[in-house]
Amino acid sequence: MQALGLPARLRLATAESALGALVGVVAYAAVAGAQPLTGSWQLVATATSNTCAEPLGPRPAHTLAIEQAGDLIAADSPDPNVIDFAGVVSGANVSIGFAVASGDRLEIYDPALNVLAITAGGTRLEGDLHWERFEPLGCTGTQTWTAEKDGAGTPGNLSGDWTITAAELTESCGPIDPTALPIPAAIQQEGDLVRIVANVDLGQTQWTGRVAGIELAAGVGLRQSGFTIFDSAQGDLAIDPGFGAFAGVVGWSSYDASTCSGVDAVVATLPEPGAVLGPLAAVAALVGRRRISS
Repeated sequence: MQALGLPARLRLATAESALGALVGVVAYAAVAGAQPLTGSWQLVATATSNTCAEPLGPRPAHTLAIEQAGDLIAADSPDPNVIDFAGVVSGANVSIGFAVASGDRLEIYDPALNVLAITAGGTRLEGDLHWERFEPLGCTGTQTWTAEKDGAGTPGNLSGDWTITAAELTESCGPIDPTALPIPAAIQQEGDLVRIVANVDLGQTQWTGRVAGIELAAGVGLRQSGFTIFDSAQGDLAIDPGFGAFAGVVGWSSYDASTCSGVDAVVATLPEPGAVLGPLAAVAALVGRRRISS
């Protein structure tokens, strides 16, 4: 595998069943011109089709907390198997992407294929979500990431043009290729949410992250012959105090060919006024974003 042959490894991760993945679907968005709708949402998902011979029908409802900054959204799920839920609001729609990992299975919800409509004055999200399941290749590894910004950075904000360099440290799939691969990319930061857009095609589905103090947790998914996920929960990148560079080590997992696919119908509404819905338990589950290893 070539370094950042990465394209084969920066995969956004994860899988369980459409059911589990939907647990992580964080429904959050704002209508153009409206104030951000950060808050708690109730999510109801119904499996409408799949090629896995799994049961169809509605899944248990979930209460989720969501955050929006500018046109970027992100959320944590009470399901520890859900990885890197993030998306982008565009007008009256929001594209979302995330993954669900359970045991040796991975399900990917590609943001290019999943767009929910924002209706009812910004209080409702609806649409179909498409997912794809991968079986494991039995392969893991580590890469070192460094970044140099082209031009002066704004302290406290990573927005701008960057050159991100990845070099392979270890992998269990075969011999490593230590050749450093430079990737020109643009970073957009809104609040503490980050989106990274590479100027070259690495096969990435989405590249998103969060800034906490002087650390960046970023996750990427790469689609090639299979799917590789760089999980933000497996490595924080230290940011230079002047926000002109960041560096660190990120772990990845690679999965083999897709084995099945399906479609789920998703509907989300804000809680009824006065409804409690176990807010303390929900907040406690959502505060920690680190995924528990299976």
